[in-house]
Amino acid sequence: MRLNSFLAGAALGAGVLLSAAPAVAQLTTISYQGQLEDAGGPASGPFEIRFGLWDAELGGTMLAEHVSMVTVSADGFFLADDIPFAPFFDGTARWMSLAVTPDGGSETMLDPRQPISLTPHSAYAQRSGTSLQDAADNGSLVVGDVDIDGGLDLGGSTNGRLRVYGDFASNILVDLRNDGTRGGRIDIRDTNNNIAAFLSTDPSGGARFTMARDDTGATGFSVDGNVSGSAATRVDITGESQLFVFDTSVSGDASTVLPDGAVNAAEMFNEPGVAEIHANALSQDIEAGIGPILSRTITVPGPGYVVAIANLEVLIGFITGSDQLVSIGVSDEPDAFFEGLELSEDIPASTGTGTYNFVISPSLVFPVDTAGAHTYYLVGQEGGGNGGNFIRASDAQITLLYVPTAYGAIGLNVLRSGGGPEEFIGPAAPPLSDAEIAAERLAEVQRSNAALLARQRELERRLEDQQRRLDALLGDAE
Repeated sequence: MRLNSFLAGAALGAGVLLSAAPAVAQLTTISYQGQLEDAGGPASGPFEIRFGLWDAELGGTMLAEHVSMVTVSADGFFLADDIPFAPFFDGTARWMSLAVTPDGGSETMLDPRQPISLTPHSAYAQRSGTSLQDAADNGSLVVGDVDIDGGLDLGGSTNGRLRVYGDFASNILVDLRNDGTRGGRIDIRDTNNNIAAFLSTDPSGGARFTMARDDTGATGFSVDGNVSGSAATRVDITGESQLFVFDTSVSGDASTVLPDGAVNAAEMFNEPGVAEIHANALSQDIEAGIGPILSRTITVPGPGYVVAIANLEVLIGFITGSDQLVSIGVSDEPDAFFEGLELSEDIPASTGTGTYNFVISPSLVFPVDTAGAHTYYLVGQEGGGNGGNFIRASDAQITLLYVPTAYGAIGLNVLRSGGGPEEFIGPAAPPLSDAEIAAERLAEVQRSNAALLARQRELERRLEDQQRRLDALLGDAE
């Protein structure tokens, strides 16, 4: 009786399969296949095979021995499983001896020992010796490099799955699988079996990608390519105390969430802005027609609101006999009160002759529809009187505040101080002229253009710095 020499070489050189129990980290067993001949024909039936593992072809030391009971097929092929020789395969040469005993017969030692020189110890399917699928069907572990010239199909009638293990069988580092109705999914795990990142398809279309920021699995970065089936994308970046959100499924403020102070003034022009003018030495007559007392221009980056806050002192030289009225307001026109909103002070006809003063502080919120320069006015109008009275404005001031969003309702504020006799000193100035209004507006436009140019240069400088850093990184990579 002998082992077929041709198939012996195939079996021992390419048919030794290293295997392990699914939950065992260290490989423990091998499987052996071959073909037995008896009297020139194939042997068949039950046999006892005594395997010996040696460190030399002749003589040497037996490293391990194992007896297996096998059933030889009609064509002489047999397979012996669970031979506990795997721990002795360390990359050095090994030889296998076989002694076979038929049922009811005597033992025959097969010569010579068969060399097993596996570096690394390649493993193949238990039965066919050629197919990865056969290895999977037989619950076998394939060890060593596998070269595939062509495609690799996993699954078909069942869900396919490909797993890459770490140092032990329960430590799956990469898991590529069919995730049920969701479609395909790839999980990347750390050595503690925590999911560090995953990429999966979305049941409603698109895909999702998530990365953890610590070993608890807390999400650090995620991309949802199809938010709630809307064909929009959302990106979340989450730290321990800060959150960034970019969501194309919504509009307005909700589409972007940034931490406080994340964007500085050089990077964002659409921000609150202020403009102010005051005239401490002003002494200007307020006449019967509505006219400008003071103007101020503010340049805004886009639609929003401008809050105009003004105050001034009004001096009235009053002669008893007729009611005297003065009206003050803020407006976006130099010769009209905005929507008829003004504050008025009245001196009754019976009031004693004298000089009276009032502090009036009108304010309004103006909607702004377009970017650019917008001018606002402190305006006044005199009414009534007996012709001998004078009304003059002094210590006037107007402040403009731009905000991109309004909260609450708009309204007027007024602060008044009681009037009384007071000596008026100083020459009266004429009403604000068109040339003065135009000059103030031009000055604001020039100031705004200069500020915008400075911001543009700052951003260009930062971009140049980033480009230099990128060039340096690329140079290091080369």
